[in-house]
Amino acid sequence: MKTTRSALVAGAAAALLAAGAAPALAQDSPDVGGGLQIGGTVASTQELILPSVSGLSSFKKAGTQKLSFTAQVTTTDDQAELSIGDGSTTSSKKLGFMTSGSKKLALPLQVRFGKAAAQPLDNPIDPELTHWNRPTAHEPAVIGLSQKVAKKAAGTYRKILFVTLSPATP
Repeated sequence: MKTTRSALVAGAAAALLAAGAAPALAQDSPDVGGGLQIGGTVASTQELILPSVSGLSSFKKAGTQKLSFTAQVTTTDDQAELSIGDGSTTSSKKLGFMTSGSKKLALPLQVRFGKAAAQPLDNPIDPELTHWNRPTAHEPAVIGLSQKVAKKAAGTYRKILFVTLSPATP
């Protein structure tokens, strides 16, 4: 999906903005002396910055272990969505489960955005964590992971996750 926007790139743009004529920027720019039209298109841009995350790999006692990290989201699209899914398998009994070799934990890894309810990752459809209905720049998005274990689990467990920012279409 490609989004285009008109933008003035002359000194006149600053004068128009100072005069409160911002709505005129969304229109085609008028001819400038001698029929030269100044303007251009800007392609859709999205950026997702993720930190390096570790710390949810060994389970020495029963309970729920939690880990959160903050992603930074930038999008020029009017609508975008953030989703997360299992990056190590698309279908199998291990979908959404942390594994150690051939062993897997009894319950799937869960994910949440902000204070929303946690969602298990054992569904073949990646859960939408959140969405934006406006362009945004470097907006923080807190993603929480939690793993429930009924008893001590021997070994080091892992799960590769795909965190995706994409244009949303209604």
